[in-house]
Amino acid sequence: MKGRYFHYAAANVLSRVLPKRFVWGLMRAAARVYSHFTRDLAAIVSNLEAVSPDRSDGKGLRRRARRVVVEFAGYLVDLFYSYQLSLSFIERHVEVRGREHLDKALSARKGTIVASAHVGNWEMAGMTLAKLGYPLHGIALRHRDPRIDRIFGARREAHGLRVIPLGGSSLRAYRALQAGEVLALNGDRLFGKKGARVRFLGREVTFPRGLARLSLATGAPVLPVFFVSLGFNRFLLEIQEPLKTAGEEAMLRSFASRAEAVIRSYPSQWFIFQPFWEAPAWPD
Repeated sequence: MKGRYFHYAAANVLSRVLPKRFVWGLMRAAARVYSHFTRDLAAIVSNLEAVSPDRSDGKGLRRRARRVVVEFAGYLVDLFYSYQLSLSFIERHVEVRGREHLDKALSARKGTIVASAHVGNWEMAGMTLAKLGYPLHGIALRHRDPRIDRIFGARREAHGLRVIPLGGSSLRAYRALQAGEVLALNGDRLFGKKGARVRFLGREVTFPRGLARLSLATGAPVLPVFFVSLGFNRFLLEIQEPLKTAGEEAMLRSFASRAEAVIRSYPSQWFIFQPFWEAPAWPD
Protein backbone atom coordinates (compact mmCIF):
# COMPACT_ATOMS: atom_id res chain seq x y z
CA MET A 1 0.00 0.00 0.00
CA LYS A 2 2.83 2.39 0.91
CA GLY A 3 4.55 1.79 -2.44
CA ARG A 4 1.37 2.59 -4.34
CA TYR A 5 1.03 5.93 -2.54
CA PHE A 6 4.55 6.95 -3.54
CA HIS A 7 3.79 6.02 -7.16
CA TYR A 8 0.76 8.33 -7.10
CA ALA A 9 2.68 11.07 -5.31
CA ALA A 10 5.53 10.91 -7.84
CA ALA A 11 3.08 11.02 -10.74
CA ASN A 12 1.41 14.01 -9.13
CA VAL A 13 4.73 15.91 -9.09
CA LEU A 14 5.99 14.81 -12.50
CA SER A 15 2.74 15.83 -14.20
CA ARG A 16 3.56 19.42 -13.24
CA VAL A 17 7.00 19.47 -14.84
CA LEU A 18 6.96 17.11 -17.84
CA PRO A 19 5.02 17.63 -21.12
CA LYS A 20 1.89 15.50 -21.29
CA ARG A 21 2.57 14.08 -24.76
CA PHE A 22 6.00 12.87 -23.67
CA VAL A 23 4.61 11.20 -20.54
CA TRP A 24 1.64 9.74 -22.46
CA GLY A 25 3.97 8.07 -24.96
CA LEU A 26 6.43 6.93 -22.30
CA MET A 27 3.76 5.44 -20.04
CA ARG A 28 2.07 3.59 -22.88
CA ALA A 29 5.42 2.15 -24.01
CA ALA A 30 6.20 1.04 -20.47
CA ALA A 31 2.71 -0.46 -20.17
CA ARG A 32 3.26 -2.53 -23.31
CA VAL A 33 6.23 -4.17 -21.62
CA TYR A 34 4.45 -4.47 -18.27
CA SER A 35 1.42 -6.08 -19.90
CA HIS A 36 3.48 -9.21 -20.63
CA PHE A 37 4.23 -9.75 -16.94
CA THR A 38 1.29 -8.41 -14.94
CA ARG A 39 -0.65 -10.89 -12.82
CA ASP A 40 -3.84 -9.01 -13.78
CA LEU A 41 -3.76 -10.34 -17.33
CA ALA A 42 -5.68 -13.55 -16.55
CA ALA A 43 -8.56 -11.59 -14.99
CA ILE A 44 -8.67 -9.17 -17.95
CA VAL A 45 -8.75 -12.10 -20.38
CA SER A 46 -11.62 -13.72 -18.48
CA ASN A 47 -13.59 -10.47 -18.66
CA LEU A 48 -12.91 -9.91 -22.35
CA GLU A 49 -14.17 -13.41 -23.16
CA ALA A 50 -17.67 -11.98 -22.57
CA VAL A 51 -17.26 -9.40 -25.35
CA SER A 52 -15.11 -11.36 -27.80
CA PRO A 53 -16.63 -12.93 -30.91
CA ASP A 54 -14.26 -15.93 -30.68
CA ARG A 55 -13.63 -17.02 -27.09
CA SER A 56 -11.44 -19.90 -28.26
CA ASP A 57 -8.85 -17.47 -29.68
CA GLY A 58 -6.59 -17.41 -26.63
CA LYS A 59 -3.77 -15.56 -28.39
CA GLY A 60 -6.14 -12.86 -29.63
CA LEU A 61 -7.71 -12.48 -26.18
CA ARG A 62 -4.30 -12.03 -24.55
CA ARG A 63 -3.38 -9.43 -27.17
CA ARG A 64 -6.59 -7.50 -26.46
CA ALA A 65 -6.02 -7.84 -22.71
CA ARG A 66 -2.54 -6.31 -23.06
CA ARG A 67 -4.13 -3.41 -24.92
CA VAL A 68 -6.38 -2.78 -21.89
CA VAL A 69 -3.23 -2.38 -19.78
CA VAL A 70 -1.82 0.11 -22.30
CA GLU A 71 -5.05 2.09 -22.48
CA PHE A 72 -5.20 2.23 -18.68
CA ALA A 73 -1.77 3.86 -18.68
CA GLY A 74 -3.28 6.57 -20.88
CA TYR A 75 -6.23 6.83 -18.47
CA LEU A 76 -3.84 7.53 -15.59
CA VAL A 77 -1.92 10.14 -17.58
CA ASP A 78 -5.16 11.93 -18.47
CA LEU A 79 -6.18 11.82 -14.81
CA PHE A 80 -2.92 13.25 -13.46
CA TYR A 81 -2.89 15.98 -16.09
CA SER A 82 -6.51 16.86 -15.36
CA TYR A 83 -5.30 20.08 -13.71
CA GLN A 84 -5.10 21.32 -17.33
CA LEU A 85 -8.85 20.84 -17.70
CA SER A 86 -10.47 24.18 -18.52
CA LEU A 87 -13.35 25.44 -20.62
CA SER A 88 -10.97 26.11 -23.51
CA PHE A 89 -9.49 22.61 -23.18
CA ILE A 90 -12.98 21.11 -23.26
CA GLU A 91 -13.90 23.18 -26.32
CA ARG A 92 -10.77 22.04 -28.17
CA HIS A 93 -10.43 18.43 -27.05
CA VAL A 94 -13.77 17.06 -25.82
CA GLU A 95 -16.75 16.29 -28.04
CA VAL A 96 -19.83 16.63 -25.82
CA ARG A 97 -22.91 14.78 -27.06
CA GLY A 98 -26.35 14.90 -25.50
CA ARG A 99 -25.91 17.90 -23.24
CA GLU A 100 -29.51 18.80 -23.99
CA HIS A 101 -30.64 15.69 -22.08
CA LEU A 102 -28.96 16.92 -18.90
CA ASP A 103 -30.27 20.47 -19.29
CA LYS A 104 -33.81 19.18 -19.81
CA ALA A 105 -33.57 16.87 -16.80
CA LEU A 106 -32.35 19.68 -14.54
CA SER A 107 -35.14 21.97 -15.71
CA ALA A 108 -37.62 19.78 -13.82
CA ARG A 109 -35.89 20.85 -10.56
CA LYS A 110 -35.87 17.35 -9.07
CA GLY A 111 -32.14 16.88 -9.37
CA THR A 112 -30.45 14.50 -11.78
CA ILE A 113 -28.43 11.32 -11.36
CA VAL A 114 -25.64 10.73 -13.89
CA ALA A 115 -24.54 7.11 -13.81
CA SER A 116 -21.40 5.72 -15.38
CA ALA A 117 -19.47 2.45 -15.28
CA HIS A 118 -15.85 1.31 -15.20
CA VAL A 119 -15.38 1.93 -18.90
CA GLY A 120 -13.51 4.96 -20.18
CA ASN A 121 -12.49 7.71 -17.78
CA TRP A 122 -15.34 8.09 -15.30
CA GLU A 123 -13.26 10.51 -13.21
CA MET A 124 -12.84 12.87 -16.16
CA ALA A 125 -16.57 12.65 -16.89
CA GLY A 126 -17.43 14.11 -13.49
CA MET A 127 -14.73 16.76 -13.57
CA THR A 128 -15.74 17.85 -17.07
CA LEU A 129 -19.40 18.23 -16.13
CA ALA A 130 -18.43 20.21 -13.04
CA LYS A 131 -16.11 22.41 -15.13
CA LEU A 132 -19.00 23.07 -17.52
CA GLY A 133 -20.82 24.64 -14.60
CA TYR A 134 -23.12 21.87 -13.40
CA PRO A 135 -23.50 21.68 -9.59
CA LEU A 136 -22.12 18.18 -9.21
CA HIS A 137 -21.64 15.82 -6.28
CA GLY A 138 -19.80 12.55 -6.87
CA ILE A 139 -20.13 9.39 -4.80
CA ALA A 140 -16.64 7.89 -4.58
CA LEU A 141 -14.94 4.93 -2.94
CA ARG A 142 -12.47 5.65 -0.19
CA HIS A 143 -9.01 4.19 -0.73
CA ARG A 144 -7.50 2.22 2.12
CA ASP A 145 -4.65 4.74 2.23
CA PRO A 146 -6.06 8.17 3.17
CA ARG A 147 -3.11 9.89 1.50
CA ILE A 148 -4.21 8.48 -1.88
CA ASP A 149 -7.70 9.70 -1.11
CA ARG A 150 -6.34 13.22 -0.59
CA ILE A 151 -4.53 13.16 -3.96
CA PHE A 152 -7.70 12.16 -5.84
CA GLY A 153 -9.93 14.39 -3.73
CA ALA A 154 -7.85 17.48 -4.43
CA ARG A 155 -8.09 16.90 -8.18
CA ARG A 156 -11.86 16.47 -8.06
CA GLU A 157 -12.48 19.47 -5.84
CA ALA A 158 -10.19 21.70 -7.91
CA HIS A 159 -12.80 21.48 -10.67
CA GLY A 160 -15.79 22.01 -8.38
CA LEU A 161 -16.74 18.35 -7.96
CA ARG A 162 -17.89 17.79 -4.38
CA VAL A 163 -17.18 14.29 -3.10
CA ILE A 164 -19.57 12.14 -1.07
CA PRO A 165 -17.71 9.06 0.26
CA LEU A 166 -19.44 5.78 -0.55
CA GLY A 167 -21.26 4.64 2.57
CA GLY A 168 -20.52 7.96 4.21
CA SER A 169 -23.78 9.86 4.01
CA SER A 170 -26.83 8.92 1.98
CA LEU A 171 -28.44 12.03 3.46
CA ARG A 172 -25.99 14.23 1.54
CA ALA A 173 -26.96 12.46 -1.69
CA TYR A 174 -30.68 13.03 -1.05
CA ARG A 175 -30.07 16.67 -0.16
CA ALA A 176 -28.11 17.27 -3.36
CA LEU A 177 -30.98 15.93 -5.45
CA GLN A 178 -33.62 17.82 -3.45
CA ALA A 179 -31.63 20.99 -4.14
CA GLY A 180 -31.98 20.33 -7.86
CA GLU A 181 -28.30 19.44 -8.32
CA VAL A 182 -26.44 16.60 -10.04
CA LEU A 183 -25.36 13.39 -8.34
CA ALA A 184 -22.72 11.28 -10.11
CA LEU A 185 -22.01 7.63 -9.38
CA ASN A 186 -20.77 4.42 -10.93
CA GLY A 187 -23.53 1.84 -11.13
CA ASP A 188 -21.79 -1.37 -12.18
CA ARG A 189 -19.83 -2.59 -9.13
CA LEU A 190 -21.39 -3.62 -5.83
CA PHE A 191 -19.22 -2.78 -2.81
CA GLY A 192 -21.73 -4.00 -0.27
CA LYS A 193 -24.52 -6.53 0.16
CA LYS A 194 -27.65 -4.86 -1.24
CA GLY A 195 -27.76 -5.58 -4.94
CA ALA A 196 -29.92 -6.98 -7.69
CA ARG A 197 -29.10 -9.70 -10.21
CA VAL A 198 -29.09 -8.50 -13.81
CA ARG A 199 -28.15 -10.02 -17.15
CA PHE A 200 -24.92 -8.40 -18.29
CA LEU A 201 -22.76 -9.45 -21.24
CA GLY A 202 -24.58 -12.77 -21.35
CA ARG A 203 -24.08 -13.63 -17.68
CA GLU A 204 -25.74 -12.99 -14.35
CA VAL A 205 -24.04 -10.39 -12.14
CA THR A 206 -25.06 -8.29 -9.15
CA PHE A 207 -25.42 -4.53 -9.66
CA PRO A 208 -25.93 -2.05 -6.81
CA ARG A 209 -29.50 -0.79 -6.34
CA GLY A 210 -28.47 2.75 -5.42
CA LEU A 211 -29.17 4.60 -8.67
CA ALA A 212 -32.65 3.10 -8.98
CA ARG A 213 -33.59 3.61 -5.33
CA LEU A 214 -32.41 7.22 -5.30
CA SER A 215 -34.30 7.93 -8.52
CA LEU A 216 -37.55 6.36 -7.37
CA ALA A 217 -37.36 8.02 -3.95
CA THR A 218 -36.68 11.54 -5.25
CA GLY A 219 -38.10 11.63 -8.77
CA ALA A 220 -34.64 12.45 -10.14
CA PRO A 221 -34.06 10.94 -13.60
CA VAL A 222 -31.02 8.73 -14.28
CA LEU A 223 -28.87 9.64 -17.29
CA PRO A 224 -26.11 7.21 -18.30
CA VAL A 225 -22.91 9.15 -19.00
CA PHE A 226 -19.67 7.85 -20.51
CA PHE A 227 -16.31 9.52 -21.21
CA VAL A 228 -13.98 7.65 -23.58
CA SER A 229 -10.61 8.39 -25.13
CA LEU A 230 -10.33 8.68 -28.91
CA GLY A 231 -6.55 9.12 -28.92
CA PHE A 232 -4.09 11.58 -27.41
CA ASN A 233 -6.07 14.51 -25.97
CA ARG A 234 -9.20 13.52 -27.90
CA PHE A 235 -12.27 12.58 -25.91
CA LEU A 236 -15.97 11.89 -26.24
CA LEU A 237 -18.38 12.74 -23.40
CA GLU A 238 -21.71 11.09 -24.15
CA ILE A 239 -24.77 12.05 -22.09
CA GLN A 240 -27.56 9.65 -22.92
CA GLU A 241 -31.32 9.90 -22.65
CA PRO A 242 -32.73 9.11 -19.18
CA LEU A 243 -33.66 5.59 -18.16
CA LYS A 244 -37.37 4.85 -17.99
CA THR A 245 -38.65 4.75 -14.40
CA ALA A 246 -40.37 1.37 -14.32
CA GLY A 247 -39.24 -0.16 -11.03
CA GLU A 248 -35.83 -0.95 -9.57
CA GLU A 249 -35.07 -4.13 -11.52
CA ALA A 250 -36.20 -2.67 -14.84
CA MET A 251 -34.05 0.44 -14.35
CA LEU A 252 -31.01 -1.65 -13.45
CA ARG A 253 -31.51 -3.89 -16.48
CA SER A 254 -31.76 -0.82 -18.68
CA PHE A 255 -28.60 0.70 -17.23
CA ALA A 256 -26.76 -2.62 -17.62
CA SER A 257 -27.81 -2.69 -21.29
CA ARG A 258 -26.52 0.86 -21.88
CA ALA A 259 -23.19 0.12 -20.16
CA GLU A 260 -22.83 -3.14 -22.08
CA ALA A 261 -23.22 -1.34 -25.41
CA VAL A 262 -20.41 1.08 -24.53
CA ILE A 263 -18.12 -1.75 -23.37
CA ARG A 264 -18.73 -3.61 -26.63
CA SER A 265 -17.81 -0.44 -28.54
CA TYR A 266 -14.67 0.27 -26.46
CA PRO A 267 -13.55 -3.09 -24.97
CA SER A 268 -9.96 -1.90 -24.52
CA GLN A 269 -11.26 0.80 -22.14
CA TRP A 270 -13.12 -1.62 -19.86
CA PHE A 271 -10.87 -1.10 -16.85
CA ILE A 272 -11.69 -4.01 -14.57
CA PHE A 273 -8.64 -5.86 -13.25
CA GLN A 274 -10.48 -8.50 -11.25
CA PRO A 275 -12.86 -11.17 -12.56
CA PHE A 276 -15.96 -9.04 -13.10
CA TRP A 277 -18.32 -11.83 -12.12
CA GLU A 278 -16.87 -12.05 -8.59
CA ALA A 279 -17.41 -9.66 -5.67
CA PRO A 280 -15.05 -6.66 -6.13
CA ALA A 281 -12.13 -6.01 -3.78
CA TRP A 282 -11.81 -2.62 -2.09
CA PRO A 283 -9.16 -0.44 -3.80
CA ASP A 284 -5.83 0.32 -2.13
